[in-house]
Amino acid sequence: MKAADIVRSRGHVVPSFVDIATGRRIPWDGRHNTISFDATHAMALAFGGDSSLIPNKIGIIYGSTQSTDFATVGRSQSWTDLVHEMQDKHADVQVQPFSHSPSFLPITRGGSSSASAVSSSSASAVSSSPEESPAQEAESPSSTQYPGWAVTFHAHSDSCTPGAADTASSGSMIFTTGMYIFQAVLLNETRGKYTILARVSLANNGVYYTKPENFELALDWTIKFF
Repeated sequence: MKAADIVRSRGHVVPSFVDIATGRRIPWDGRHNTISFDATHAMALAFGGDSSLIPNKIGIIYGSTQSTDFATVGRSQSWTDLVHEMQDKHADVQVQPFSHSPSFLPITRGGSSSASAVSSSSASAVSSSPEESPAQEAESPSSTQYPGWAVTFHAHSDSCTPGAADTASSGSMIFTTGMYIFQAVLLNETRGKYTILARVSLANNGVYYTKPENFELALDWTIKFF
């Protein structure tokens, strides 16, 4: 197989606080996600005509206690492990459907197009692997311009839906004002079974934001394919 035959996927998450009533938005810095091993299964099934594991939900991990030692996000992920981790951190996860249908956009990679926007809020290609940077990508000999596609999933929290994990330490607490925002997961939910397809830290220089009054957390989650 030639290097040019390899299909690469990369993820980028742009969080923001949004006032649903007024549309006012307070953006955060974008950050890369980590795509799970289970996502490769979902992609293989989709190529074969089976859409049973495609993304259909986003989970927002939150808690009432500041925590700076959430696990480093890796590719080996499972819902069971996430629930155990949240139990230890007095955390829960609010699972939300997409707020509207995913959006699609052709994109280019490499050269002057390496910063080609996939949306107004997502400005550069980022790696699903923490050790690979956009700068390294642009310098690669194989990074001449070629087309790809991006899909962006959109979801936002609410202040009334209880957590989905219902751990003993969380008691299905509501994601409301003052709750700390830890991480997020891109999910497939099928008949109550959750599969984690990607996961991202929502820390900002080691600090977790809290949810402001009258604002919800919105996520634009983009996966790029080249």
